[in-house]
Amino acid sequence: MQLGIFTSEKAEAVSDRQGKKDMFSGWGIRTLSSCSPAYNPMGYHFGSVWPHDSSLTAVGLRTMGRIEQAFAIAEGLIDMTKMQPNHRPPELFCGFEREANTIPIARPVHVGDMKSVLAKAT
Repeated sequence: MQLGIFTSEKAEAVSDRQGKKDMFSGWGIRTLSSCSPAYNPMGYHFGSVWPHDSSLTAVGLRTMGRIEQAFAIAEGLIDMTKMQPNHRPPELFCGFEREANTIPIARPVHVGDMKSVLAKAT
């Protein structure tokens, strides 16, 4: 959005879409809507969150003057990073919805990480 590739109408439509709950996990922007039949929050490109891509989205939103929306993404990414070993963000993490007292699960997913997810689901 910050590159000026989209028309202003298209940039606004994309910005609106990125702010919807099915795209914004609370940690960052998903690669695929959680409403899609193909959605898999643990899938590589089927609903995961990529910090690099989410940060570029935040920059684009900021460029467009959508400060609150950009800040929400930046805040989610910073909060996620603070929870990571050595405060380094992973390449990507699962696109599960952000909830209180949960941490984002980095990919690749390990069995130990999934125990907390499965315990929460039951």
